[in-house]
Amino acid sequence: MSDLFRSAMSARISKLPPDIPVYEDDDEEAEAADSIGVLPGSDYFTEAVQVAVPARNLDVRVYYTPAKFADGTVLVCHHGAGYSGLSFACFAKEVMDQTDGECGVLALDTRRHGQHFLIRVGKTTSSADDSDLSINVLVEDFFELIKTVFPDPASAPTLLLVGHSMGGSVVVQTCPKLLERKYKITGTAVLDVVEGSAIEALPHMHSLLNARPEGFDSIEEAIEWHVTTNTIRNPISARISIPAIIKRDDTAVHPYQWRTPLRSTAPYWQTWFTGLSNKFLAARTARLLVLAGTDRLDKELMIGQMQGKFQLVVVPGTGHMIQERQRRQKCAIAEMGLKAGEPQKRNRASSLEPVQSRLWSDSSAKMLLSTFLILAASIAFHKYSFTWAADSNNIVDVGYARYLGNQTTTWPNTVSYLGIPYAEPPTGNRRFRAPLPLNTARIEKEAGGKVIDARSYPNFCIQGALFAGDHGGAGSEDCLKVNIYAPAGVKANAKLPVLVYIHGGGYVFGNPANWPFEHWIQQSPNVVIVSVYYRLSGFGFLATPEFSSGKLGDLNAGFMDQIEALRWVQRHISKFGGDPNQVTINGESAGGSSIELHLIASAGTEKLFHAGIAQSVYRTPLPTPEQQQPLFDSFAQKAGCGTGDLTAKMACLRSASVSALAIAQDNATATLSGYNAFHPVVDKKVLTDFPTRLIQDRVFRKVPLIVGATTNETVAGGSSIAAASQAFFPSLTDAGLDRLEQAYPSSSFASDDLRQQTITGDISLRCARAIMASAWNEAHVNTWTYRYNQPDPAGGSSATAHAAENYMMFRGTHTGVNGTTTFSTFNPSEIAFSEELIAYWLSFVRTLNPNTHKLGRSPSWPSYSVQRRNRIVLNEAPAGSSVDTVSGSHGEIEMDEEVQRCMVVAGLVNQMQD
Repeated sequence: MSDLFRSAMSARISKLPPDIPVYEDDDEEAEAADSIGVLPGSDYFTEAVQVAVPARNLDVRVYYTPAKFADGTVLVCHHGAGYSGLSFACFAKEVMDQTDGECGVLALDTRRHGQHFLIRVGKTTSSADDSDLSINVLVEDFFELIKTVFPDPASAPTLLLVGHSMGGSVVVQTCPKLLERKYKITGTAVLDVVEGSAIEALPHMHSLLNARPEGFDSIEEAIEWHVTTNTIRNPISARISIPAIIKRDDTAVHPYQWRTPLRSTAPYWQTWFTGLSNKFLAARTARLLVLAGTDRLDKELMIGQMQGKFQLVVVPGTGHMIQERQRRQKCAIAEMGLKAGEPQKRNRASSLEPVQSRLWSDSSAKMLLSTFLILAASIAFHKYSFTWAADSNNIVDVGYARYLGNQTTTWPNTVSYLGIPYAEPPTGNRRFRAPLPLNTARIEKEAGGKVIDARSYPNFCIQGALFAGDHGGAGSEDCLKVNIYAPAGVKANAKLPVLVYIHGGGYVFGNPANWPFEHWIQQSPNVVIVSVYYRLSGFGFLATPEFSSGKLGDLNAGFMDQIEALRWVQRHISKFGGDPNQVTINGESAGGSSIELHLIASAGTEKLFHAGIAQSVYRTPLPTPEQQQPLFDSFAQKAGCGTGDLTAKMACLRSASVSALAIAQDNATATLSGYNAFHPVVDKKVLTDFPTRLIQDRVFRKVPLIVGATTNETVAGGSSIAAASQAFFPSLTDAGLDRLEQAYPSSSFASDDLRQQTITGDISLRCARAIMASAWNEAHVNTWTYRYNQPDPAGGSSATAHAAENYMMFRGTHTGVNGTTTFSTFNPSEIAFSEELIAYWLSFVRTLNPNTHKLGRSPSWPSYSVQRRNRIVLNEAPAGSSVDTVSGSHGEIEMDEEVQRCMVVAGLVNQMQD
């Protein structure tokens, strides 16, 4: 025990034996479990002391077994509501046994629990007088206790914070305060509490409390009740911890009463858990969540788990008091890559192999503590440091900065470098201007020689409104970043092919974190993938003719962001193992539209990529700056900047708050069709003409191409073809409408809904496939087309609607408003289909042919020609088939009427643009 710790004690309650007793065998343990007599905590901790915490006017009972080395690791454990620090007694003994004393354990009795007292006027008074158990009070208590026990952060041991239930929330919220004080916090472990399920359960808590006895006639009766009701499933732990939560009151009918009056804490229950999930995910330490059941993750944690942000362990059969689980055999640390007797492994990241989302059966519950030891014991070994910047293998030096990537046990073949800036922040005077190339000297200076943490997704760009009644505005202006997904262990200049993904969202919304790529690299660890953040809606595509000179603003700022990202990739992707001479650009919806625009763009973009994949090309009518002037005026007016000349308006807009502009952009587009909001314009510099015209004139990059669409794309119903068509093409004339009606006769469709869906799907999305594929083939460029025909299982329709493929390609993603998403769990058939799609895509990235590295069960994908019009239909395997050997995909010939209709659509587009 350190002198620092001794000096913190106000009174010594007991001196415990220095040697920790060990179990000789399981028979002794079973015999102990058969009794209900009290067991002394002295067998489990070497010290039980009262610690005076003057800053909080408290006297706190602390149970402590220090690590045998001064620079070891100490697990600091906070119990849940109604329990005590002795609930960690068995856990503490196991930690000491397994690490041979190289890890210590400290547990405490928090306010109004156990042997905790409130100090008043020089005397010690029962903490029952102390009524405030709000989360802020508990966090401050815990924070000040640690400061008292370990007053010097520099000489304090490394700490791993462990909290059960309410205590989980306390340790999560105390962690940043300790880090700010420069304490070494290696991990945050939360036991059996999830914000969503905890808050849902609160209304039932009074019923649960009413169902338990008001008191007991003896301590042994209290122990027996906890064991027989399975409240605590480990009899040994119950015999240790229950005496600390019971007090004697001889005036009561049953003299052994609950020490903590939980009913009186009801006003604070909500505060304990609100915001817990996001705070846990934001912790700047290793994160571990241990649950007793598989059905408890809320949305935030589900997304975080899919993104590999924490380690999840599920231990069924243990009950809520996970840390009191009955001790089995010694944990097989060797199985988890941590042998205490092999010091040569202590400095290797590879020896740290926790299992993400591991489901342990009851028979293997003996492994429960191993996960804690993986987070803690390895740190106690002096040569290994599991800090927030641990694995040098995952550090990439780009010349001006070093970035630390994220490698998880879910996707061990992938290292993700998240939020790498590629341009200067477009804030202040840079707002509404083309991106300024990254000031690498600034980044280098700000880093100060330190490794930059790139293991968390960055803020996404400001979002626009997505649906009626929705409000945008989430995100940040400082968003010009890329996420890079690389194979683990790849070396610089490995010359791996590169995929650059540009997200969709109508140029209005989208968050690249919703379309993650770890599983793509896991499946094919021979490519590097980059996803791009670019400015959206009014922040990215504000347009007025006066921007043409570039003096007061720039046209197509959001599209120029994409170009600047591609330039950054050319300069730096080799450091991540990528080959700048093998870059394929890929996007869906507005991302597919962006691919089309890059293929026709000029002004120095020619050498930035070498192939393209355009999914469901969103064929927004590319307006001129003159046509966007009314939208500009409305935006400025609604932002409170509608007066004066353009100089005054732009000064006002650049000084306006982000929230004011976000509201203005949503209000300015509220009365417009979503097709005619903030979009790229024909700027006569980079986008020199309308896409259809340039493509038909063969003015495009002659690079290999995959282009396709879903079967239905749009699912809107109705019979007003004029209204639906003019929503997309406002300048469509009556004569043009007549031609459209003739191309889609009612007699060819089973219903008005199907007819309208076909027309709107063709003009807005599907016809790009026919127009682009024909032009590329006639230019003698290899081209492949597809029809995606698998409905989104969560899409609410049997039709294969727009963006349905995202579900299968990105782990069951469901894009929500304001940058949010949810993910669904795949069944085996969906996993197989997802793997098939990814294999086709990455085969094209690697060899410019989707067939070279397709799965063995997948059919050959025929190339497109105007004579044969071959394409592939992408489908999940039929129900009941062997997903390992059977594919549902197959080839087909594009129908004549599809081609003819799209030629009509292309002609109408040309007329309107003329």
